[in-house]
Amino acid sequence: MTMSLAVFIQNRKWFVLLAILTVLVLLLFVITRSDFEAAWSLPAGESGNYYEIRISPDGECLLGVKNNRLELFDLKSKQRKWQIDKSFLPAIAWLDNERILAVPSEGTRDLMIYSREEGTLLGKTIYAAGCTDVSCCGELVVGTGGDTLKDFLGFGQPFVLRRADLRGFVCKDADGEVQLILDCDDASGRSITACRIEDDQYRIAVTYDSHCPAKICTLTMTEESGIHGRCPPSIKVDLIQEMAVPDGSRVILSTDGRFLVMLSSDGLSRYDWAGSDYQQKSQFKTPIDVNADGKCLAISPDNHWIACCTGSEVLVLNSTDLRLTGRIRSAAYALCFTPDSRQLAIAQDMGVSAFYME
Repeated sequence: MTMSLAVFIQNRKWFVLLAILTVLVLLLFVITRSDFEAAWSLPAGESGNYYEIRISPDGECLLGVKNNRLELFDLKSKQRKWQIDKSFLPAIAWLDNERILAVPSEGTRDLMIYSREEGTLLGKTIYAAGCTDVSCCGELVVGTGGDTLKDFLGFGQPFVLRRADLRGFVCKDADGEVQLILDCDDASGRSITACRIEDDQYRIAVTYDSHCPAKICTLTMTEESGIHGRCPPSIKVDLIQEMAVPDGSRVILSTDGRFLVMLSSDGLSRYDWAGSDYQQKSQFKTPIDVNADGKCLAISPDNHWIACCTGSEVLVLNSTDLRLTGRIRSAAYALCFTPDSRQLAIAQDMGVSAFYME
């Protein structure tokens, strides 16, 4: 009798343990499950999480920033091609299919240029010292920070570079005075996006750190001369709109400039171009932790999808009416669509995972 009771108790312990493990597995499935089919994944590895990711223009490589290095992965083999053991800011971009822009977090924070093949340092531009964010569009490279431009050229923030030679542009008004319309007292740029609206015309949107409206500008290529011979024939800047935004908000443009999206603690808002400025069209209200780590807003290259992170999950919406199309139940440090807009890659605690949008 005593032996039977002991066996019963022992078996019951194993049964309880098995039940607990089953519940934990189911809970993990519920937490991480997605409304979208998984496409591929990369493990985080031994040195922490990615807090910025960018996919190459040909869709074959993924560039990622961790707290102590820059890495490039081949998405076909899922193998790391190279890594640079240096601390970088979450300010990276593909200059073209063969060159990468990145900003070390130490020293003068110059904009560095690396090769895709081996991660070789090809050069740097002093015109972008102090850079905090960078984006490429057409023939332009735009960024926030630009201490050197502000100190020596009077350009202020953000900065604009020509892709061909990565030299800075200086903007002048009709009287030949340097325009400072992009500057905002002592506020530093939080994020910047750019889009091409015509062959020689671009639009940029800049979000600042705090207590400053987001600024929307049109940049037109001109034949005017630069100042003191420092810069090539340059660019004309017209401030077309200032948008009051709550602290912690972010504003980004669609790739064609026909609309922009603002993320705030109350949710998402879409603004459409109305001929002279952007007017609000639709809203999607949901609580969003704007202080969460990482960049939590992205528009697909074909302008069909919008993805954002609320702090606890990733939402994917149809850009036309901000209709929710699905959720990925996992927090994200960074979001990035593939160039063909068919997949969304998210940087999570367990690494980088991509999901099919359809």
